[in-house]
Amino acid sequence: RIVLYYTDIATPSEAAIGTDGKVFVVEWNAGDSVFSMVLSSGVASGDITWEILSSVVPSEADYEATAFTFEISFTISKVAPASDSGEWKVAAIINDGKESLDPDRSDQTVVNELVVGNNQSLSGSTFNMLGYFEIKTTTSQVQWENIEANQGFETAGHTKTISDITVIANATHLTQIRSSEFWDAIITEEIASRLAAELEEEGENKLQAIYESFSPHLTTLSGITFQAFNDAADDSGSAVRVVLPGSADLLTGASIVVSATPQTAQSFAIRVDDLSTSLIQSDDFIDFVGSNSTRGLTLEVGRTFNVDLQIALAESFQNAQYRGRLILKIVNE
Repeated sequence: RIVLYYTDIATPSEAAIGTDGKVFVVEWNAGDSVFSMVLSSGVASGDITWEILSSVVPSEADYEATAFTFEISFTISKVAPASDSGEWKVAAIINDGKESLDPDRSDQTVVNELVVGNNQSLSGSTFNMLGYFEIKTTTSQVQWENIEANQGFETAGHTKTISDITVIANATHLTQIRSSEFWDAIITEEIASRLAAELEEEGENKLQAIYESFSPHLTTLSGITFQAFNDAADDSGSAVRVVLPGSADLLTGASIVVSATPQTAQSFAIRVDDLSTSLIQSDDFIDFVGSNSTRGLTLEVGRTFNVDLQIALAESFQNAQYRGRLILKIVNE
């Protein structure tokens, strides 16, 4: 057996692979053509991210030799604990099938701190482990509908949830979130019909020219942003434009602000976890708060949680569909 292990594994010679990423154990027996992983009871290969990629073992013709070559290529577990101070070591357990004549001596040879490579020091080789961090969610979009302007975060319907956020990490980490600064107004089917009619009145196939300016080509204006339409219309020589009603500055969307009570026209705020101090920004990530803040390393399955988001609009806010980006991030603390 060969064992790659984290230093808090007290008896590496008796270890088996679990879901904490702290040990990698492979075994070869005479007659085997490859190494195989040694898993703890109840652990399946699909439960872990350790993986043997390839291995080289002695052939039967070499069994009587006194020196052997073993090679193994493998993928390291995502949750193998990070280390920058040599906390990973290698052990070997060798059983040549011969019986010891010394009653106080085991039939197998155990080397708990193996020297690897050209390191000829008396103590065993040690290794560092880089950090690994992963974040994902099953929530593809957060969608608010029929939101009232000039109402607080706690208003009914203003709370939506990012569900099943899963983080996988092999070190202390923070989960973070930020937003795109500008959320674009989106052309609805009603607006698309109006714009198409205006373009048809202009003639010169302006509508078709705008359709073909997008890749892939459009068959409707519904679903694209106000700004994308205006840019395409400008390129095609059309005078038709779409802006939010009543916006003297020809606005085509709304801006996120860091304010518990947004005041500027066409501004809004989003806060996290029902705490007024956790307002999402556009220029920097903010840490999740409370139970979702600093955490240590995870098991292979990761850590899964939900996060509530609450929205508040300024008093002057035009009725439209808007689209922006919420970006989740995981970082080493």
